[in-house]
Amino acid sequence: MSDSFNTTINSSLRNILFPLVTSTGSILTGFYMLSLLIENQIASSQIPGILFIASGLSLSIFSVQNYKLINGWGLYLLFGLLILLTGIYITVSEPSVYVTGLASLLRSGILLGAAWDLKKHEHADWGNIGIASITGVIFSVILIAGPDTLELPVNFVMAGLFISTGIAGLLLYLELRKVNRFYGLLKKLTKSTKLVSIA
Repeated sequence: MSDSFNTTINSSLRNILFPLVTSTGSILTGFYMLSLLIENQIASSQIPGILFIASGLSLSIFSVQNYKLINGWGLYLLFGLLILLTGIYITVSEPSVYVTGLASLLRSGILLGAAWDLKKHEHADWGNIGIASITGVIFSVILIAGPDTLELPVNFVMAGLFISTGIAGLLLYLELRKVNRFYGLLKKLTKSTKLVSIA
């Protein structure tokens, strides 16, 4: 299996702020769900739907703009489009939480895959991303199976889901920022070495 993040010395990933924005939105949505749980109110599906739209759109744009650096970028693009379309469906139709669980499972799976890629590149913090992603997978499965089977409030499960995936995305952003800083420094050192050689 080829590595997903196939970065080169003279390049760094573009638009890494996308994971930061969507992850922050996910965490805020999670706490919003908790507030509804405290107030004993039912959450509208429009907010999660809008979040999935933003997440899918950002993943799609990120994949296209970094297609030279990410092996299998087309698969990430496909997943992004699926999340985007599911988000639109959730926002417009307000379906059962089953659909939200499927979209969340897909999103958590992408984050878990990114954590595995970072592990192959020997990033020290890949485990934290993996743990948060697996937590998101667990909450997604509970949402798909039906929280009532475990006598858990829907808002609680969705809150745990969005907070865990938000944390995973935030940790992923921090790792991507380290990658960009590394290649930025390496580019400066390479340029300095060339100038010294010319002199």
